[in-house]
Amino acid sequence: MPLNSDRRASSREYLMRVVNAEILYGFSKIHFDSGRIGDVSANGIGVSPNNSILLNPKMPITIAAQQDGSIISISGRVASINYGHVGIEVTEDHNGALRTLAARHHERVAISPPIAGVSRISGMLSMFARHPMRWAINLGAERFDLSQVNDMDSSGIGLLLRVRELQQITVENCPPRICQLINLCRDSGLCGECPRRSAAAQFDQLCRPVAA
Repeated sequence: MPLNSDRRASSREYLMRVVNAEILYGFSKIHFDSGRIGDVSANGIGVSPNNSILLNPKMPITIAAQQDGSIISISGRVASINYGHVGIEVTEDHNGALRTLAARHHERVAISPPIAGVSRISGMLSMFARHPMRWAINLGAERFDLSQVNDMDSSGIGLLLRVRELQQITVENCPPRICQLINLCRDSGLCGECPRRSAAAQFDQLCRPVAA
């Protein structure tokens, strides 16, 4: 994950499973085992505790996350609070801890900020990608480059169809497996580069008779 000094302009990695962690702020400490560390980026991290907590902007805060039997400690200040999601700005000397947290988390999806209207998605494309895609769209993304997507499930297909319906978003540079899945949607506008096949041709390819 490339890190730079601008959190807004850096790629974000969204973790796709619950991370056990403690949050320390002021004289209070809470543990959350059903909350979520949502996104990791340059000089920042987003968390969503399972219980709401009272925080003020710029308040010092520390997260101690348990990963692979060790504790990763990240300190910073509250940057934003939005519907239970807390954005935390950290200093550059904590970027190593951010990298470690993301690298140890194998189930994740990453997205880059849009350049000329295009954001690149990498990793697993599923319903967990809805937050990073919304973030990119809010920054002006009009197309998603899927060249680095290594897998996609049915919820990921549904998500692509949904953002196309609501935002007219299209995709490009699909790997062969992703292209096959998108073809099954029979939406010729979702990806103009994917070859369109008739339903009969798709059925013939998927259901070939067993050779005698």
